Amino acid sequence: MGKKKAVICGLVTGAALEASLVLGRLLMDRGQRGLLWSLAELLLGWGGFGLLYYFLWNFEGSGGGRGFRMAGKKRCWLAVWLGMFLCYLPCYAAFFPGIMSYDSKRITEQALGLRPFDNFQPFLHTILWTACVRLEQRLGVAQSGIVLYSVAQMLALTAVFTCVLYYMVKRGLRKGLVVSAFLMYALCPSIVLFSFITTKDILFGAFVLLMALLLTEFCRDAEGFFEGWGRPACFVLVGLAACLFRNNMIYVMLLTAAVVLAVFRGQRKRAALMFLCVIAGYFLITGPVYRGLGVLPGYAREMLSVPLSQLANVYREEKEDLDAADRELMLKYIPDIERYERQFADPIKLTFHEEEYKKKKGEFWSLWLRYLRKEPRLYAEAFLVLNAPLWYMESDTVDPYISLGLFSRHYTFEYRDRLPGVRQFYTAVAEYDRAEEGILRWPVIRQFFSVALPIWVLLAAACALAAEGRWKRAIPLLPLVLLWMTYLLGPVSNFRYMFPIIISYPLILMLVLDKEREGSGRNYRYVEKWWQVR
Repeated sequence: MGKKKAVICGLVTGAALEASLVLGRLLMDRGQRGLLWSLAELLLGWGGFGLLYYFLWNFEGSGGGRGFRMAGKKRCWLAVWLGMFLCYLPCYAAFFPGIMSYDSKRITEQALGLRPFDNFQPFLHTILWTACVRLEQRLGVAQSGIVLYSVAQMLALTAVFTCVLYYMVKRGLRKGLVVSAFLMYALCPSIVLFSFITTKDILFGAFVLLMALLLTEFCRDAEGFFEGWGRPACFVLVGLAACLFRNNMIYVMLLTAAVVLAVFRGQRKRAALMFLCVIAGYFLITGPVYRGLGVLPGYAREMLSVPLSQLANVYREEKEDLDAADRELMLKYIPDIERYERQFADPIKLTFHEEEYKKKKGEFWSLWLRYLRKEPRLYAEAFLVLNAPLWYMESDTVDPYISLGLFSRHYTFEYRDRLPGVRQFYTAVAEYDRAEEGILRWPVIRQFFSVALPIWVLLAAACALAAEGRWKRAIPLLPLVLLWMTYLLGPVSNFRYMFPIIISYPLILMLVLDKEREGSGRNYRYVEKWWQVR
């Protein structure tokens, strides 16, 4: 690919990044850096992205004899799996018996029978934790439940990572790329630390990664994908599990299905049946099945973080000038509106009058629409500030990067001083966004841990593929992009939300670099011999 196109794409992406930095500083009241500084940032982004695109387009990531020859050797892959798992053990030993998640309080109370089961936290994940807690009670061995959960989750996660490495070898990618992917999965501190935290996001991320991997194989050879029932059945099971582990995933599945069916017309019937099984299965399980099991539904407020924040922002900025009736309505639905925090919706969301909302949804949305017309700037500001960490590279999260100390009072334990050096290192990673100095605060390293990095990785990958005319390869990235978009409507921006995208980096790189070429010397061009849409 020529330098001219790399320069153009680099300029576009660099300008988008600089615009996000300028807008982010303005919204977060951090002050602007001046015209010369902004110009220097623009040139740096332009040059950096331009070089990245040129490298990606001209780097031969596969082909020849430079790949591993171990695709059919099961013992080798068992060794890779075991080796990766062993790399996690020092970190786990330092935090033995495990780390309770942000949402452990509620699911532990349900597991112990202190609260009825509900789908506020995905019920499927609650059931897994409940099984571990109940087994511990039966065995009578303290903390055996969290040990079982932690070890099982680490084994499951490393197994999925091994599948990705296997696929990279199967596609003939260079040894260096496969080894780099292994090192990332085995040694990246945030991935290692998250591998045994009792939060739904870990197994959810594994299911999303498997779904993207299967979608890659489907797009590569749609007709061959349906030869036998194995791969379609795996897609249905993985896709259904992903939807059941995070409720917003069903919207991702619906939109992904619409795009796939529009593009793959030759396999539309079989693809439609595959996606229909996932979608119908989700609504059947979360509807009649959950009701039959006595599982209570989630809360409507979970989908209202942005509208509530927008109304609260209007109230804060225009309180004295508001119509008395409208002010009363705002307080009626949002009693704690005075506690509004621009980057955290929970303080106002938790006391939202849900029963009143269910009775008079029209009244609430009429109020919201009225001030959308009157105060569009305040609405836009509330939306952008709420999710700034998802796109603004200089932003820190409101919640800790990785929380290490949220325990349930019904399930407590004490850490012993095992491997203090290892514990200190991983604690520094978990709390890097609270540190004022240290290597993790250095430029580039700090950006690597940014919650905003995943969307820029996805944007660069999509731009690289589209500029080469290989846009069909971007379809497996669609679930990741759509998932990121659903987070824009959430109550807070958190690293754990980005976990599925972060562990997909090797797959994203493979989609960009896995290509064939024809011709010789400088007169070659990349072709899509194996990437055919039927």
